[in-house]
Amino acid sequence: MIQPRTTEVLEDEVKFGELITRRIMSILEDAGVPYGDIRTAANEIQLPEVRDPATILRKLQTNGNASEITDREFSRLLFLLACAGQRAERHIRTFYEFR
Repeated sequence: MIQPRTTEVLEDEVKFGELITRRIMSILEDAGVPYGDIRTAANEIQLPEVRDPATILRKLQTNGNASEITDREFSRLLFLLACAGQRAERHIRTFYEFR
């Protein structure tokens, strides 16, 4: 049986987005990739490079972070974070901007 609080969250798009965002942030933190480090790495990327998941992850790894996460998992988590609409926006297919 689904708890009333769970049903409420699932029925409210904003609350559901917040729930997904919190869970993704927790997964990233557990993988040694705190959100602040992602933002910092993304902000350090300059043209001709772009802020796609692979470039952001390489930057994190260069800085000594993100050794516990695969390219595929990182890309998937960034996509879900953008879909949740709380912390990232996906401007084009693989370009992210962090708030």
